[in-house]
This record gives sequence, C-alpha cells and structure tokens, in this order.
Amino acid sequence: MQQASYRILRQFPPPEIERAWRRFLEAIDLPSHYVTPEYFLEPSIQSARPFVLVAESAGAITGILTGRYLGRNLISGMPHRPQLVLAKGDGRLPAEKALIQGLLQEGRSCRLITVYAWEPLEGFSAAGFETTETAGTFLLYLSGSAENLFQGISARKRTYIHQVKRKGVDIKDSYDIQDIDELLDVFNETHRRHRLPLRTRTELEALLKLDCNRKLFIARAEGRVIAATIIRFVRGGLAEYSENVSLERMRHYHPNEALLWETIQWSYAQGCRAFSFGGANEFKSGFSSNIAPIYRLRRDQSVFHIIDRRDRLLRIARPVAKSVLVRCKKLFTKDG
Repeated sequence: MQQASYRILRQFPPPEIERAWRRFLEAIDLPSHYVTPEYFLEPSIQSARPFVLVAESAGAITGILTGRYLGRNLISGMPHRPQLVLAKGDGRLPAEKALIQGLLQEGRSCRLITVYAWEPLEGFSAAGFETTETAGTFLLYLSGSAENLFQGISARKRTYIHQVKRKGVDIKDSYDIQDIDELLDVFNETHRRHRLPLRTRTELEALLKLDCNRKLFIARAEGRVIAATIIRFVRGGLAEYSENVSLERMRHYHPNEALLWETIQWSYAQGCRAFSFGGANEFKSGFSSNIAPIYRLRRDQSVFHIIDRRDRLLRIARPVAKSVLVRCKKLFTKDG
C-alpha cells in the first residue's frame, strides 16, 4: 500500500498543484465548491485564517480537507456541509492518515478540532476523534428526467410553483447592476429577521463575482426584487443550496419554492449529479425525502477534556430537565 504525505496551503495554489487538484476532483464522487481551489477566494473566511490540507501519494493528490479557525478552535465544514474528500480504492486510508497527521500538527495549540464528514472514518476514531451523527441534509440525486424530478416534489410545493407563474412572478438566473440595491435590501431584511450580520454592498458584489462556482437566481414582482437564492456548484459534482432571502410581505407569492425548483433545474442542466439542500428543515422536506447523514468528528484537546465532559453532562441533563418541566406543567394544570 502506497504511503501518503501531506502539505498545507494557505493561499490559492500555484498552477502545477491547481492542475493536480482539479484532476483529483474529476475522479471522485460529488466534489463540492468548498473543496475546490476557489475556497481561498471566499470573502467570508478571509479573516478566519483559511487553510487546505492536501494528501499526496506517488505524485498524485489523494485527499483534500479545507478548514478555518474560530478563536482557539479549528473547524472543517459544518453540520450540513462536509469539506473533506478522499480518493477511492487503496489510496483512501493512507490519505485519511496523512490528513489526520496534518490536522494534529496544524491544530496542536487548539482547544478543539472539529471535522464534518459524509461517513464515519476509522482513522479519525483511532486518533481520538469522537464521532457523532448530525441531522444531515436532504440530498436529491439529479438522475432521470426533469419531469420526473418535478413529480418527486410534494403536491403542495408543485401547486405553489404553478401559482408563482400564474401570479406573474418573474424568475431570472441573471441580474442587472440596477438590481443590486434591491437585492441588498432583501438580503438585509432577511438577515435582520434571523439576527444575522448585515451585508454591505461591497460584500454582496464580491460574493456575486464568484460566478465560476456560484449562481444567483432572483424573483421579481410588483416591479422589484422580492426574493433571491444563491447556490454553489461544481459541474459534474454537487450543487448546494447556499442562501435564500425574501421580503416577508411578499411571501404570499411563494417565490422561495419557485426559486428552489429553478435552482434544481439549472443544476440538472449543468450536469451536477446531486443537489444538497444545506440542511433538513421542514421547508426543504417537500423537495426530497432522502436525508444524507453527516458525521461530526471532534477531538477535545482542552485541559482534562472539559468540553467533552460538559457536553456529556448536558446530554444527560436535557431530558431530565424536560421531564421535570412536563411534570410541573401537569401539576399546575391539575391544581388550577
């Protein structure tokens, strides 16, 4: 079995490594945007010291892990989005071991190292990472015909999508410079509603310029932009539902359902093999019933493993507290 080594990148790779990286991505299943070289171009991570671990064997890349820092924690991926890919076949385990070696070196002074993966990985468990299954994400495989994909959507969602057309809502996969101010208004109303940081015009324009792996779709009604959806994608790989924003007063048009269907159709036409919905909430459930599990691989490096100990206590305490609250509620209802 070939041994593998690792290297760490902290900026966009030179041409030779970039070419090898892209060859590797062409050979694996479902590569996603955050494991491509364009990861280094993401505006939102520039202050988080982004890095990429590259596993190599016999002159070829066999694994990629992208990550960033959050304070004294090192993190790769999110509960709905792994950022780790490994070669197929015999090169898989050596690549995994090389990436773990790089992670432990890179995160040697961190309190916590967290990696999200599409499956449990034995090498990580052997290196002291605790494996926990998350809620995962709805995943739609883009096979068959577009009509079959549409028929797979719930009847209610299909009705909303048809209504959008009848109500005169215009869905576009392009935007004009004049749309930016209205888009910014929609983004920031949504961010206020969800208590997220507001976007500046400069930040929004920088995001929209990343069009080799991102696509914006907008919905217009009553003479203005009322909603927008952004997806990330890799042709031949994975398309991902990245962000959706909408004006609450315009929700009766159901633009979000129509935008999501438009993104699925577009991804299918681009040759993407699957569409990840970026989570498993109720809104997305009408578009797919297939939940792909995602696993958190976490190594607690704090003194006395205090983070793991705290979390275990919380897991015990939550059901107890819930049971006490239910009993108290019954008692007070009875007394009342």
